Amino acid sequence: MTSMLGVSTCWKSRSLADGDRIIRDLAGIAATGVELDYRLSPAMLESALKTMNELGIKPLSMHAVCPAPVNKKSKNHAEVFMLCSADEDERRSAVKEVAVCLKAASGLGIGVVALHCGIIMMERLSFTLQRMYDDGSIHSQDGQRVLAEFKTRRMSERGPVFDQLLKSLEEVNEEAERLNVLVGVENRYYMEELPNFDEFCVIFDRMKGSNIRYWHDTGHAQVQENLGFTPHEAYLAEFSNLLIGVHIHDVKGYSDHSAPPVNADDSVDFRMVKKYLKPETIRILELKESVSEEDARAGLAWLAGNGF
Repeated sequence: MTSMLGVSTCWKSRSLADGDRIIRDLAGIAATGVELDYRLSPAMLESALKTMNELGIKPLSMHAVCPAPVNKKSKNHAEVFMLCSADEDERRSAVKEVAVCLKAASGLGIGVVALHCGIIMMERLSFTLQRMYDDGSIHSQDGQRVLAEFKTRRMSERGPVFDQLLKSLEEVNEEAERLNVLVGVENRYYMEELPNFDEFCVIFDRMKGSNIRYWHDTGHAQVQENLGFTPHEAYLAEFSNLLIGVHIHDVKGYSDHSAPPVNADDSVDFRMVKKYLKPETIRILELKESVSEEDARAGLAWLAGNGF
C-alpha cells in the first residue's frame, strides 16, 4: 500500500461523534493514512488525532472546513458560509473559515487541504437530469436539447457568484502561501455547483503559480459524464499538472461514494484514473456511511492491490 493512500473520516463522522472510535474503525479496515473531514468538531478532531498518534496513522490531508465551526448546524455541508456568496459579508466570513482550517492543517503538518467552492442559487436542474437518466432519455436528441438549455440557464443565472469566488480564492491563496499549504479545489457533483470545467480553466489561468491546485473526485466526475456533461477524463487530462489529490469512490449511474470496484457499465474506469496519478498524489478512499466494513476493507485492499 502506497504511503499516499488513506481513508476519509467521512465514512463514520456523520453517525459517530467520537473521534477515537472513528479512527479505530478506520484502522479496522487496515487504513494507515487518513483525511480529516469537515464533520469533525474540535473535540472530535482532538480525540481522533490522539488515537492516530497512538496507532501510528498518518494524517494525509484535511477537508475544509475542519474542524467544523461551532455555529455549523448541518453535517450535509462542508461550510457555514460560501466562498462564492454574492453577499460580501458572508463571502468574507467564508474566507475566514477556510483560513482557520488552513492554520489547523499547517499546525498539524498537513500540507494539502481539499476545498468546496459553493453553488449557484438556482433551481436544482440536476434532479431533472437524474430522472432522464433513469428513463433512458439523457443521451437522446431531446435529452441533449434539454442539457443544452440547462447549461445556458446555469450561465444566465450565475450572476456575480463566480467573480466572488475568484476574489475569495485570491484571499485564500494569500493565507495558504503564508502557511505553506496547498489548496485543492474539488470538482463537484451537481451541475449547479462551482466550478464546472470551463470555470476551472479560468481559475487556474488566473491563479497561475499560486498555491491553488486541483483535487479530483472520481465519483463526481463520473456522475457528470453519466449525466451528459464533461467526460470524466477531460478533467484529469487538462489539469493533471496541478493535481495534488483524489477522492476515490465508485458510482452506479448517479449514486456515488461506493467502494470500488462497482464494475457497472457507467462506473469509474480506475485504470484511466491511475495513469494520471504521480507518486506524491494523495489518494483518499471516500465512502458513504452505508458502506459495510467488509466492503470498505475490500475496496481499500483492491486499491492497494492495483497500485493505488
